[in-house]
Amino acid sequence: MKSAPTSSAPDGSPTARRHSTSARTSSSTSRTDTLRDIGGVDLVFDVIGGDVQQQSAALIKPGGTLVSVVGPVEARPADGLAIDFVVETDRAQLSEIVQRVRDGRLRTNIGDVASLDDAVSALNPTTRRRGKTIIRVLP
Repeated sequence: MKSAPTSSAPDGSPTARRHSTSARTSSSTSRTDTLRDIGGVDLVFDVIGGDVQQQSAALIKPGGTLVSVVGPVEARPADGLAIDFVVETDRAQLSEIVQRVRDGRLRTNIGDVASLDDAVSALNPTTRRRGKTIIRVLP
């Protein structure tokens, strides 16, 4: 599966390399040219929408997927799948989840709880850990 290249930040955490006009070369290079330079991809995770989503949809290989978190997909890949991954909270459903946890009908698998200050190291462990890592945002 082809995906966006990654690099390491100075702190050792993986960061996605940005493909944008400012991060690339000259001012004559447009965003469209930059996206075309990437070539065919298996997956696009769209967090921008609009024109970028349309250009990105054209880059998806047959059988690939476009996932949008910004709303309904406006541009669909020619021979691929488009998924809207927009979550709308529903108070009644959230209350039902809380009740299931309290009743023991829904179990959580929490492996580690870390503060926001320790998030980078908690999300990049040096050893394998069981369970999900929770980042506590409030003190």
